[in-house]
Amino acid sequence: MNQAGDRIVVNGVEGDKSFVVSNATATPNGGLQVNERVTVNYTERNGRLVAFAVGMPQPYRVSKEMEEHFREEIEQN
Repeated sequence: MNQAGDRIVVNGVEGDKSFVVSNATATPNGGLQVNERVTVNYTERNGRLVAFAVGMPQPYRVSKEMEEHFREEIEQN
């Protein structure tokens, strides 16, 4: 995050991306730390990436139907 606190740079699979943020954008859990994994929800406005939510990534959740399918598959083998 830059000194003004209005921009973050995220290193991702597609390379570095710079996002415009506001104080209200970051999670209320004490802010962001350097080298911390984050999820960024953003939109593009006037050629700039504007983040509307930045926070900790949520764990992947499998639907109950998929879970039941996998259980049945395991039981069959």
